[in-house]
Amino acid sequence: MPFYLELSLGGFMRNGVVNNNIIMPFKILRIFRITRVLKLIRHSGRLILMIQVLLDCVYELAMLLVIWLMGVFIFGTVMFYIEHEQPDTKFISIMHSCWWSVVSMSTV
Repeated sequence: MPFYLELSLGGFMRNGVVNNNIIMPFKILRIFRITRVLKLIRHSGRLILMIQVLLDCVYELAMLLVIWLMGVFIFGTVMFYIEHEQPDTKFISIMHSCWWSVVSMSTV
């Protein structure tokens, strides 16, 4: 939290910690900062072009995501059934194995 804000809320502090009920509106107002950045998009031709390209390729990107997810589930399941009987294995469930698959596929 900024120093000037801590000074202005000094009366609401308990043991050096500000009461969360007082701070919550300020945390919500932080979200509105994002809208200022989004307003800048209309002034940049390159960003508009980038958004148009992404919108034109939504079908292809969705197909890529589906194929990638199929690979994650297939290889995660295979690794679980190969490794689950080994002692001290990290593959304790299919979802843990799928996480391994996500990490492995995204770093390659």
